[in-house]
Amino acid sequence: MMQLVRLYLRSRRGFLLAWLLPLIGLMAITVPAYRATYPDSAELEMLAVPMRANLGLRMMYGIVPEPFTFGAFAQWETGMWLALLGSVMTVLLAVRLTRAGEDDGTLELIRSSGLPTRVPTAAAATVVGIASFLLGAGTTLALLLSRLYVEDLAVTGAILTGAAITLTTAASGAVGLWVAQIAGTTRGARGLGMAYVAVAFAVRAYADVREIDWLRWLSPLGWRDIVNPYSGDRVWPLVVMLVVTVALMAGAVAVSGARDLGAVWPAREGRRRTADRDHRGLNPMGLRLRLERGTLIGWTIAMALLSVFMMAMTGEMGELLDASPGTRELIEMISSGTSMEAIFVEMLSVMLGIILCAAAIQVALSAHTDEKEGLLSLEWASGGRRARPFLLAWLVAVGLVVVMCVISSPLGAWAAEQSSGAEGIGGDAAWAIAGKAPAAIAMVGIAVALSAALPKLTWLAWIPLAASGFLSYLGGLFEFIPQWVLDASMLAQSPRQPDGTESWTGTFVLLAVGVGGAIIAAALAQKRDTLV
Repeated sequence: MMQLVRLYLRSRRGFLLAWLLPLIGLMAITVPAYRATYPDSAELEMLAVPMRANLGLRMMYGIVPEPFTFGAFAQWETGMWLALLGSVMTVLLAVRLTRAGEDDGTLELIRSSGLPTRVPTAAAATVVGIASFLLGAGTTLALLLSRLYVEDLAVTGAILTGAAITLTTAASGAVGLWVAQIAGTTRGARGLGMAYVAVAFAVRAYADVREIDWLRWLSPLGWRDIVNPYSGDRVWPLVVMLVVTVALMAGAVAVSGARDLGAVWPAREGRRRTADRDHRGLNPMGLRLRLERGTLIGWTIAMALLSVFMMAMTGEMGELLDASPGTRELIEMISSGTSMEAIFVEMLSVMLGIILCAAAIQVALSAHTDEKEGLLSLEWASGGRRARPFLLAWLVAVGLVVVMCVISSPLGAWAAEQSSGAEGIGGDAAWAIAGKAPAAIAMVGIAVALSAALPKLTWLAWIPLAASGFLSYLGGLFEFIPQWVLDASMLAQSPRQPDGTESWTGTFVLLAVGVGGAIIAAALAQKRDTLV
């Protein structure tokens, strides 16, 4: 089995590095950034007073720890992001090593070597555990190195934070192994996995807002609050969490050994009969929409809910920023808004823009995914044009961007107006959300061009999003980054700036990049061999 584990690690090393390094790096810069903003613990504790009464922050990050030290601040805020994004990482990793391997034939080849049917899933569970451990160990190491900036950063808290992150992400990965047994396709398994992450976050948020302690146990994303590093430092819950995680993984391994390759658990008898007169999928666009409908609906609902949820915190966060000079100075370094509400809306729009762009890139790369799975070979063998799948993916992705913005912008504007009485805040919120559409369309063009011309380098499509997200959200904190570099971020090219000025040059450039990507895809798709 260990040879298979090494094979899995080797084949997914790029995926693991792309996730682990940014997440660990985020924790590494957190405490020094806090220290530079808040010179002493007294000012930090003053910040915590209004934060404890803010239900929006409690819903987002959990109950504010007491005492509110630099370590507690880091594990409360950044630790939440590591647990959430780390859970996404392990769910995707688990599905890729199990159900996706069944769909593309990899597991059939592995099983043909004579390995027991449970071994591939057991190896996948081991790799998920290793990835979770690396994230937790990296988190602990980052916090220990932060002691160079904050001397009273407790070693115990750093270790417990890493342990909580490890078990949280490992448990989510175990759920990923389970959904791979339940869903019949890779797309379905990923959809169920992302639904689990959303439900786990919602359960944790409800438990924290209502202060229902026992409910946190039902969500791995709430386990960090139970351990409570740097404040409560509870060790015994880790034992229970470890037992639950191992049991979940063992159950998934056992189920995988009891079903046939490509089958689902529990077995479903019969198949749903398709209506005789249902011809909606009998054309290329209908097929593309049918294949991606779960992804399209899921991203649209998630964007709408997050827009309402985040913009509803505008009023409370404006009061919080006014009450904390250090935080106000920090936020003003990031944003160019004219009021605290406008500054906060801009910050939230960057986060929503990242979600919008991620959805657009995923859908734009769907044709590449179908090519790897052999679906496009069937279409091309029947005489279909080589460029058509990529252009359809471009159209669907751009359509998704438009629909998400049309739905989310007015909802976000309404939530901001209900939360804050600041003049014009609704318009600011609507423009801030809709203004991220050109960046998303540009990234769609880049993704489709890479899919058609350089299919082995499609991972590069995520680089513009990662760079733009970092520059727009955190770049202002680093004084050595020139302003022109910050302005180069795609997410900074909104037609209406936070200070009220309008500039359409960047918008037109981004739209040109998006359209140019489709043209490049159409021209170059004919000039290469198929992947499968």
